[in-house]
Amino acid sequence: MRKNRCRLCGGKLDKNYICTECGMNNKPDSVRHGKTRPGTDHIPDYSDNRRSRPKLNAGYIVLAVFIIAFSTLTSGIISTISTPARTPEYKHVYTLEPGLHHIGSDIPAGKYHIQVEKGENSSMGIFAFEDDTFYQIALYVFSESDKDQRNSYILNNNYYLLVPPGSELGFYSNEVSTAVTLHAKNSQTTSYTLTRTTDHNAYMYFMAGQDFPVGIYDIVYPAHCDKDITVECKVPYPGTDELMMHFTLTFKASDEEQVFTGIPMTEGTKIYLDHSDARVTLNPTEYTNSKFYEMTLGFKK
Repeated sequence: MRKNRCRLCGGKLDKNYICTECGMNNKPDSVRHGKTRPGTDHIPDYSDNRRSRPKLNAGYIVLAVFIIAFSTLTSGIISTISTPARTPEYKHVYTLEPGLHHIGSDIPAGKYHIQVEKGENSSMGIFAFEDDTFYQIALYVFSESDKDQRNSYILNNNYYLLVPPGSELGFYSNEVSTAVTLHAKNSQTTSYTLTRTTDHNAYMYFMAGQDFPVGIYDIVYPAHCDKDITVECKVPYPGTDELMMHFTLTFKASDEEQVFTGIPMTEGTKIYLDHSDARVTLNPTEYTNSKFYEMTLGFKK
């Protein structure tokens, strides 16, 4: 095509190389930055111009991979920190009221989380028999405010737990176990009320075999009493003054009846009441622990 004609439509060009027919600029330098595609001479085509393509740098690729990996790791750590550890779900629950309880019949042996169920705090004494002597292995104190803090205690067969008056303890475990039934019907059926009527410095005491029969009893502090009372039990070996067991129980003034269960009282056991007009009732424990009875009243036959 001639130089004085438009490359697009063939029209005549003016002195500035502008087509008088279609208005296209036909200056030679208007397309020098790239070759034109057929039919679109006025539009530069960079499809084959390699210098104009962005190049991928290997350093940028490594940096991108590092950023992605670091972000994933960081989000995992944050998720772990912000999510509290799950505490185990305890499925088997046993509640022990105030009294002396046998491991293996009142509650299965095992590992337990223990917490206060009633009252602001409570203690728990662990006892055992050895050579016919009842002795304390350990003493633990539990607070109501700490019951959500998980703990772990191992209770063995033939241990005895002493839960004091005025509180209850809950025993939680994941383990599936069945209590050994050692309970037998108590032959005792009569209750005995003990009332201190004298007022002197020494404790007034009541004696098993003299003021009430030998047996296993619950100590009951009646309702609507406006004084705290201390009951002390001294259980000797039969025919001696040597003590096999010694308990001091404190009952707080309350409008509710308070019961401490399962005290074995051999011949010569003494119960002391700490002030005048103090009164407790001995109720025969409905079911005795046959093993406990044998180990205390019968002395391991």
